[in-house]
Amino acid sequence: MDGSATSLEDSRESTPSTGTVMKKYESDIEILSNPSQSSIEVLDDGTKSSTTPNRKRSSEERRIAIAPSLLTIPDATPVMAGLTESSMTDSVCTTYENKHKTPTKLTRKNSNDLEIQPGSLGSIKESPFTPVSNLTSMLGGLLSSIKIGAKNSTLKLDEPEYLSTDIQYSFTNFTSVDHRIKLHLILNVFELENEELVLFLRSEILLQNQLVPFAGCLVLSTSKIYILKIVGVEGEDPSRWLHKEISWTMDRVRIFAPLPFKQGIMIELENTLTNRLNNSSVADHDNVNNNLHLLCILQDFQWTSNLMFYLTDLPLPTSCEVEFAIGENSTALMHQLMTDSEYRRDNDAVRIFAIFSFASLDIGERTVQVNMAGLLVTTSSIIVTEDKLHWMLPEANEEPIKLTEQSISNLIEVISDGCTLGLSFLDEVAGIEELWTFKFVSTDASNAVINAIQPPWEELFSVPLQITTKTPADIIT
Repeated sequence: MDGSATSLEDSRESTPSTGTVMKKYESDIEILSNPSQSSIEVLDDGTKSSTTPNRKRSSEERRIAIAPSLLTIPDATPVMAGLTESSMTDSVCTTYENKHKTPTKLTRKNSNDLEIQPGSLGSIKESPFTPVSNLTSMLGGLLSSIKIGAKNSTLKLDEPEYLSTDIQYSFTNFTSVDHRIKLHLILNVFELENEELVLFLRSEILLQNQLVPFAGCLVLSTSKIYILKIVGVEGEDPSRWLHKEISWTMDRVRIFAPLPFKQGIMIELENTLTNRLNNSSVADHDNVNNNLHLLCILQDFQWTSNLMFYLTDLPLPTSCEVEFAIGENSTALMHQLMTDSEYRRDNDAVRIFAIFSFASLDIGERTVQVNMAGLLVTTSSIIVTEDKLHWMLPEANEEPIKLTEQSISNLIEVISDGCTLGLSFLDEVAGIEELWTFKFVSTDASNAVINAIQPPWEELFSVPLQITTKTPADIIT
């Protein structure tokens, strides 16, 4: 710093501000263009005059003659918050050029803040910012660092985006809803006056007249039941991605009941609604006495339990019941799937039926990818079904279809990584290795499958099952 000041003694010049009166010995500042220098030169007005001043300022006085208006910008933030970065820079430059300089002392509070003590003498500590070539650039960098003006569009890669678009759903408090969604419900969804939210549930929804489930939400109000469909990325404006699909009055609801192994719930509604769902003015004669059924698939035992207990505490219409028994038809179909397994043994029992979100199955020389489908674990086999879940609807003329299966005795390793679960098989007789990788909706759902597999496997081999916590080779994204 001293060397820079000395070298500048011989080349001082100053340009007076427009509209101001020239005063002898009043100083200005210049930022060196040499990036290797970070010094401030104090220039005498006398260099512009043919008359030599009576005395030259000391090097210390030159170093401390700093414009306080430049360095006290952070204190003006509330007043100037509406200015853009460009207009703010111009304002500070004008203020600096017209304001009398007073000696100041700078002390650093931390790595980014400077504290100014007017009237004190001292030297300026080296700035942590990159040297710049002119005053405007210096101010621009300072303004950016203290976030005055427009918001910074450059974000760090390891930080979430500004105003994150992730929507959080609760499966413990079913009236806790993102404020943006709640406003959307009031403005665009509710159909009657004075409706209030009673329940909001994010799930996969399967209507009996549709081929595959869709991502959506079940909404109960004080007057009606709504099915909403998610049609886009779940982000800032719910009106863009959350659309009303269909609605009924609450007095049409007849039954809330759990799906097998509490993978969700089944809702039964009065039969006259079949006409509205099928957009038909006249119902088919065979369907007149059939109620409408729909599935809300949660894929998590605990989430479903929370929901069922919450429903029991609601003041539901007298025509509506909350049942905890699983439908007999679904139970019979699961047992039939177990009976048809080629690895079936005497006294087999169903350990769990779990619905997964996605699966990648390395079967022989081919890889099969499956969207939402079922995984049935018995005491002797592990069976993957096709992605058709209509068999869980009451009185459905559907059966679960086996996609592939393996003997539990061929399981050599379980690979666990949060919501992702890998099952590695080796059939030594056939010389076949397979890796099945599943993506579940939660870590608890994945662990429930492990807990179902572990006891019968360890009973068969009398050694602990190898469970490895790591990412499977073919990770699902």
